[in-house]
Amino acid sequence: MKTRAEHLNSFIQKYHLTNVIWLCPDASTRRYARVERKGKNYILMDSPLSEKPKEFVKIDTILRKHKVPAPKIYAKNLHHGFVLLEDFGDLLLSQAIQKNASTNDLYILALDTLIGLQKRVKDRSKLPDAFKLMAEQNDWFIDYYAPYVLKKPLSQKAKDEFHRIWHKLFLGMHKIPKTLVLYDFHMDNIMVKSDGSLGLLDFQDAMEGPIFYDLISFVEDERHPLPIKTRRELLNHYFELRPVLGSKHYADWVDVVSAHRHTRVIGNFVKLAIESKKKNYLKYIKNDWMFLRENLKNPLLKEYKDWLKKYFPNQLKG
Repeated sequence: MKTRAEHLNSFIQKYHLTNVIWLCPDASTRRYARVERKGKNYILMDSPLSEKPKEFVKIDTILRKHKVPAPKIYAKNLHHGFVLLEDFGDLLLSQAIQKNASTNDLYILALDTLIGLQKRVKDRSKLPDAFKLMAEQNDWFIDYYAPYVLKKPLSQKAKDEFHRIWHKLFLGMHKIPKTLVLYDFHMDNIMVKSDGSLGLLDFQDAMEGPIFYDLISFVEDERHPLPIKTRRELLNHYFELRPVLGSKHYADWVDVVSAHRHTRVIGNFVKLAIESKKKNYLKYIKNDWMFLRENLKNPLLKEYKDWLKKYFPNQLKG
C-alpha cells in the first residue's frame, strides 16, 4: 500500500509540477506548497481528509459561480486530498495593511467583498446548518478554557447554567437573516493579489448561519485587533450598504453573535494549545476577552455577563 508521501509524489509527477517549496503551516494539518508548471506558479494544497478537501472544492465552486474571488482549481485528487490551485501571491491582507498607509481602503474592500458574497449566494440548500456546530464549539469554553484557567473543571451546576443561557441566545440568533458563512473570514485568510484585488482562502467549513458571523470575524479579529474607532467605522460602512440589517431589530444581535464567537475562540485556542501543542495561540485570548467585555454591555447578554462575573470575575476586570 502506498504511503501518503508516495501518493503526493504521484500527483506531483502526474501534473508535471516542479520547484516544490512548502510554505508556512496554518492552524490546521493542511499544508501548502508553491509549485511551477510550464513556467507558471500554482499552489499545491495537501489536505488530509479530516480537513475537508471535498468541501473546499464544493464551496470554491459555489463562490466562483457567484463571482466571489476564490481560487481557480486546475487539478484535484479528492480521494487523497491534493488540489492544485491558482496562486494568489504571498501578500496576506494583514501584511498589506501593515505596509499600506491607505489601510481604510483595504478594510473597505474586504467588507465589500463580504457584502457581495452575502448578496449573491442565494441558494444555500446544500450547505450544512451552522447552529449545531456553533453550539458544540461553544462548549470548548467550558471543556477546555475553564479547567485551564481555573485549574479544575467547572461544576455541573455551572455547566448547566451556561447551557441554559446559550440555548436562549441561540434561539434568538435564529431570528437573524442567514447567509453563507465562511466561518473563518479574517485578515490572514484574505490575499491581496498583484492587481490589488482580493482572493479568499480557507473556506471548507462554510455553512448557512447568522449573517453577522463573518462580519464579526473580520472586524473583531483577535490576531489583528483594530482600534475601536476603526471598528465602528467599518460596522457603519457595512450597515450603510445593508440598511435593513442595521435596524435595531437585527443590529442588537451583532453583540450576541460576537460574544459567541469570542467564547468559542477562547476555548479553541486552549484546545489547540493542549491537543496540537500550538501554544502561540494562547497570547491572543486577552484580545478575545477585550472584545467580549465590550459585547457584554448589550442588555441581551445580561445573563451571560452575570454568569461570567460569578465564575470568571478576574477575566471580566480586564
